[in-house]
Amino acid sequence: MKTLIISNDNERSRLAAERVRDIFAAAGDEAAIAREALPGVSADLCVVVGGDGAVLHAGKQAALEGVPVLALNTGRVGFLTATEAPAAISVAELLSAARREKRRLLEVRTVAADGAEIGFCYALNEAVVSRGEISRIIDIEVAVDGREIYTVRGDGVIIATPTGSTAYSMSAGGPIVAPEVSSVIVTPICPYTLAARSLVLPDTAEVSARAFGLGERVAMLTVDGGAPVSLPEGARVTLRRSEKCLELLTPDEASFYEKIKTKLFGL
Repeated sequence: MKTLIISNDNERSRLAAERVRDIFAAAGDEAAIAREALPGVSADLCVVVGGDGAVLHAGKQAALEGVPVLALNTGRVGFLTATEAPAAISVAELLSAARREKRRLLEVRTVAADGAEIGFCYALNEAVVSRGEISRIIDIEVAVDGREIYTVRGDGVIIATPTGSTAYSMSAGGPIVAPEVSSVIVTPICPYTLAARSLVLPDTAEVSARAFGLGERVAMLTVDGGAPVSLPEGARVTLRRSEKCLELLTPDEASFYEKIKTKLFGL
């Protein structure tokens, strides 16, 4: 059995990654530490040592490769992570005993005004269409299954998965959605109207956002906190459910609701 350990580049994460490597090696399993998950790298398990951001980056690649992920928290929040490194246990035992959570990805396509596809990627948390300049609001048309539902005039709009409901969407006033609920959440960012509210839609819906009437203003697309990409006038960003899922292994008993209680309310 083979384990790939992805670690953040800080002392706490490096020490934890080395501990995990030694635990699996002592159990007779092959384990290697790397800085990032690379396409085509084969493994039976991916252990991510860091915070939720590390899981977002490494977890998406693991999901595309069909490799389950055990995420160990050395960050500040840790909604996607377990609490501690596993005890002396083999990869085979961990894979068979741990609780498995499926976190579905979204396909994110960007189509130019003339219909040409100009971008494609996957989102685990969210895709954000927003203004690219300070204090200059933009208009964004939001549509579901090809039908416009409202226009957001403000700083932008977030289209999130249930996994992403505890991230930027929550900070913008969106609802917290349990990960097992098959849904897509649409949350306006600082809308200049009381009518624009968050929506919880079935994940079978195709949701799109199009910034228009930009003039000299700039619209940007940001996926899972990555580098923003400029959107040309009239470009439409469309999100739909992917067949790809991140499979999270949870060896402890800390449920999603327990994490809400402790991490958000401090109880």
